[in-house]
Amino acid sequence: MQSTVKNVYRKMLECELPSLTTDNKAECILGVLEFIDDGLQTFGVLRMNDQEQAKMMELNLAFKVMSINVLQIVKNIAEKGKVNDLKAIKYLLDIGESLYDGLQQWTENTINWRLDAVDQPQVCNVQQVMWEEFTVGCVYRYPTSPKRGKRDVGSYGGIGGSKDNFQRRYKAKVLDKVTGDEVFSQTESTDAKNKKEAVVEKLVKSATESRDKYVQVLKDDLKKFYGERTGTVLKEITKLWEKKKAKLQGMREQIKNHHLI
Repeated sequence: MQSTVKNVYRKMLECELPSLTTDNKAECILGVLEFIDDGLQTFGVLRMNDQEQAKMMELNLAFKVMSINVLQIVKNIAEKGKVNDLKAIKYLLDIGESLYDGLQQWTENTINWRLDAVDQPQVCNVQQVMWEEFTVGCVYRYPTSPKRGKRDVGSYGGIGGSKDNFQRRYKAKVLDKVTGDEVFSQTESTDAKNKKEAVVEKLVKSATESRDKYVQVLKDDLKKFYGERTGTVLKEITKLWEKKKAKLQGMREQIKNHHLI
């Protein structure tokens, strides 16, 4: 991202040089817009894992906010330099409308994706054979009509499993796939009094409550974090964009006549 931002900023400074002719300014503005367009494409590429994807979505949003501010400066340069190049104006309108119209939705999508990266509660039947712990089966919620399945490795005392048919261990956990943190982790065992259904239900309930609290705090933090970065853009700069865009829109017919849209 650092090199992309440098390219945009350096090109934008070039466009402000007083020695540039009107045609040179139009060409320079196109260069700035191309760098912005390339950056938007780069930051929109899906990453291989949740950690990298979360980082890239945050950088993407930051780049969009920066780009909107740059567009505001570029429009001022175009107006002061009396740039009427139709291709540059069309490019400016296309990118500007896409950024302004999509910023709020992108912010919401970024927050929702991050919250979804916190796993739903998972309860697994864990059994130990010798010194190794095995996961035999997992559920996100206990079925309404459980059916007895095949006996598992833990039933065979000869290889180190439990001989007690009543005693089984269940582990519930909730994982934040972005940070790798365990939001919740708890193990309970069944016995003659505590049946499987009751143990699993208890674990699911506790895990769900912990996840809900964690997600709510995370959601509040994300809304504050992104609100501080996008709020001003959405409320203030957008007003300026609408005023400036009205002037640019006056060239729409010319742009159509030249088959640029």
